[in-house]
Amino acid sequence: MKTLFVCLVALAAAAPDRDAQTLTDERSDQGDGNFRYEFETSNGIYTQKTGTPGSEGQSNYQGSF
Repeated sequence: MKTLFVCLVALAAAAPDRDAQTLTDERSDQGDGNFRYEFETSNGIYTQKTGTPGSEGQSNYQGSF
């Protein structure tokens, strides 16, 4: 019974927050390999990334997750 309780608690903790709101959603793509985006939700998810063209078709990324 204890194992079942632990599993149910873990499942509840992993459940998605269906009431989360998008606070920020900004995107920019210049079409030449340069881009930037920023995304944030009310449940604490935040990510931002900036990309520039690199050498030989590679991309350079900088950001936080």
